[in-house]
Amino acid sequence: MPTALRAQTGRAIELSYKEQTDYDVPASGASANRIRFANSSGLLFNKARVPSRESRNDGKGKRGSHGPGLGEFAVSNDFVLGPAYTDPIKHVMRTATIAAATKTQVEVGGTITGVSGATITFSGGSDATAHFKPGDLFTAASGLNAADLNKPLGILTVSATTIVVHRALTTNGAAATFSFAKAKYNLDGAVDSVMTFEEFRENLNRHEIGPWGRWGSFALSHNPGGSMFDIAFNCAYARKTIKGAGTTFTTPSLATGNGVTSSRGKLFIPGISGGIRLSAVNFGKNLNLFRDDTAEEEAYEIGVGQPTWTGQFTAAEVNHDLQDAYDAETVLSAFYLIDTPAGAASLWFPQFVLQQPQKSAIGADNFSTRTFQMDFDVDERGGVFESTNFKFASTI
Repeated sequence: MPTALRAQTGRAIELSYKEQTDYDVPASGASANRIRFANSSGLLFNKARVPSRESRNDGKGKRGSHGPGLGEFAVSNDFVLGPAYTDPIKHVMRTATIAAATKTQVEVGGTITGVSGATITFSGGSDATAHFKPGDLFTAASGLNAADLNKPLGILTVSATTIVVHRALTTNGAAATFSFAKAKYNLDGAVDSVMTFEEFRENLNRHEIGPWGRWGSFALSHNPGGSMFDIAFNCAYARKTIKGAGTTFTTPSLATGNGVTSSRGKLFIPGISGGIRLSAVNFGKNLNLFRDDTAEEEAYEIGVGQPTWTGQFTAAEVNHDLQDAYDAETVLSAFYLIDTPAGAASLWFPQFVLQQPQKSAIGADNFSTRTFQMDFDVDERGGVFESTNFKFASTI
């Protein structure tokens, strides 16, 4: 007979989540999702210490007591394309996902008259602005040169009869038919969602449950040199309950896929010559969650604060274009693409200015780099420009 371990190990732990609709009834049953992670704090419920106010003159003191609490946990892992992380990112973006769509000459209302440089031109009767937006990620099944088919392309600008993508394409003539597959995407919004989180400690058959919680932040980053992309999330929830034997979620699904290396990421900033030779990046969004200020130990609600967006990149110093853009406070846009054989994901930053440039140390055997912070603005230009700070897209 097999004998179970008498103590809990660090690896025999599962984290899962499922959307919740009733504050008093934690989610359970089927359709939950496992959270893939490399590191995690596990589900915590930290209560504020309320100190004693008593004054004494005998060299001794009274203890404090527990006050209001807040459930929190953090996870991080190698970034994996697909629902493993696109679903949590959706909840931090606070919008419904805009579904993938295929666009052809029928929808657009015009054929391709030619491809030159990074520009795809449609016939005069087309209405490209109704079907393509800056920051869209798409792949072409037909209509472009064979060298550019089935490769991810990011749209930088759109007019009624043209789209300009993030890189130069192979020159191509007219195409009477074409098929462009637009990836699904999320914009910034204000649609709230609530989760039940679970930590299942297998050896002890112990379920720690964090109901009425929210995904609070995500951060996508990589370090200098060859490394995996890191994806990190923080969450908060109203209370924590613990139970022994008994299933909370029925066979939570575990998304598949392999981690992505930093060499798969590229940053494109229109107007910056020479390309951006990246060393490190950090892009993220934080909803700055908070609880109500009641005296109750358990939170009545988890609130969403004013979101903050983070952007930082370190790049090899190949010219002074970035520094010049900082000095002039030039409003820029950027397209960040993660391209893998399995699929692609992208972040579109419609408007930002550079802040706080830093130089790498001088006097050492290294190539000089510069690090810039990105100060993001909501895009309020209207028309073809969608109102958002970030746009996250994924082909999977």
